[in-house]
Amino acid sequence: DLFQEAVTFSSNIDFSKSQTPDTVSVFETTIRYLGGLLSAFELSDQKYPVLLEKAKEVADKLAFAWVGQNALPFGFVNFTANSPTMATSNIAEAGTLTLEWSTLSSHIGDQTYANLAVGAVRHIANLVRV
Repeated sequence: DLFQEAVTFSSNIDFSKSQTPDTVSVFETTIRYLGGLLSAFELSDQKYPVLLEKAKEVADKLAFAWVGQNALPFGFVNFTANSPTMATSNIAEAGTLTLEWSTLSSHIGDQTYANLAVGAVRHIANLVRV
């Protein structure tokens, strides 16, 4: 069955380090990996906890995009060094992480992930308008 094959493949992804010399986009990795793993977990009726484990694993790496007291995450993370690329943040991308990060928090009972994403949205909402 293709779904089981995908679960097996996903369970073997190593998020502990980058598989390329490139950095990882927080937005793209959130919507594709985190969102995909959580969707598969929910669509399977939560039958495969490894999907939730992998979702947490990738979120733990992406969380390095938030540095210190910064409400907004940096846009790219080096998974091997566990550090963000210190550059500008894209508020459109930072403002769209709430669904996946809050869903993860809901499933694992740890609000840390939701707090990061919601904090970014709150920060954006409170920016001074010129």
